[in-house]
This record gives sequence, C-alpha cells and structure tokens, in this order.
Amino acid sequence: MPELATITSSVNDANEFQQLGDRVPTPPLNINTEYHQGADRDINAIELERKSLKETQVALVSRAKFIVIARDRQRRVTEEIRLEPDFTPKTGKDICGFDYRLVMEDEEFQVWSATSEAVTIFENAKIEGKSDMCLKKKCERHRGWLKVQEEDVAHGQGIVLENLARLDIDEARIRERRKERALETGQEGFNHVNIIT
Repeated sequence: MPELATITSSVNDANEFQQLGDRVPTPPLNINTEYHQGADRDINAIELERKSLKETQVALVSRAKFIVIARDRQRRVTEEIRLEPDFTPKTGKDICGFDYRLVMEDEEFQVWSATSEAVTIFENAKIEGKSDMCLKKKCERHRGWLKVQEEDVAHGQGIVLENLARLDIDEARIRERRKERALETGQEGFNHVNIIT
C-alpha cells in the first residue's frame, strides 16, 4: 500500500512508528523544491493571464457603453434633422450615425477611454455635436454597424468568460497536483499535538 509506505518511510525506528498515533502528520515545509517552484511559476503565469483578461473585460464593458451612447446620438441627431426648416420626407431618412471611434483597436480604445473627452462622454452618457460621426443617409460602408458592434462585444465577452473559467480549472489542477506530489514523497513533517483520550 503506497499510503503505508509513505508513513513507514517517514520514521526512523520502531519507537517513532509506535508514536505515530500521538501526532498529526502534515506536509513538510520543503519537499521537492524544484517541482513546487515550477508549480509556482505556472500559477504566476495564470495570475498574469487572469489580470490581462480582467482588463480586457473592463475595456469591453466600456465599449458596450459607448455603443449605446453612439446609438442614442444617432437617434437624437436624426430627430434634430427632422426639425430643421428645410426638412422634407425625401431627405428625412435616418442618418448612418456610425461613430468612427468604434474602429479603434482595444488598446487604442482603452487609452482614449482615459482621456477627459471620453470621461465626460461616459459620465454624461451623451456625445455632444456631430463630430466623428457618419452623417450619410444611405451608407453602405457602415450598414448594420450597431448590430455588428454589439455582436463583436458579446463575442469578446464570451471568450473572456471562457478563458477565465479555464484558468480557474487549470489553477485548481495545479494546486491539487502539488498536494498529491507532497503526499507521494517519502518525507512528511509532523506537528506534535496532545491526543485527548
């Protein structure tokens, strides 16, 4: 039995073996240092990846908020155009409303999100004016931009959640293997305690 072999290899003589019932075995402080250092490196790598994923998650939430704000501006500006004196049903179609900041890559968008302009937009949940906005009425280039942007964000959020769950599983496995490795070695430490009879 491997369990018995582990116990017997942890004592030096018969007297110590008889005293096993008087103390509770615990993993030694320094068992297979090289293995544990490797496990620590793996866990550190997991923590770094988890931190990166959390940052991406925050960026995606910001992007999702900005999409809603851009959509609201598109609707608002369309209504403003309908109130203009020269408005006619022929020219009254909804404008495209695409905000060119939506084409920013994640890192660029994160940097922009920290600017005073972005902070004001997020705090007020409103984009003033018509700058950085496509005002075309028939825009093939940005057709369906709202749905595309929403789907991209949802897809990105799904990937982040999947990867976070994978990291949790990987970390749990590493920690479990570390415990098993400690038990499989022929060395155990002991904390002496008094047994109440």
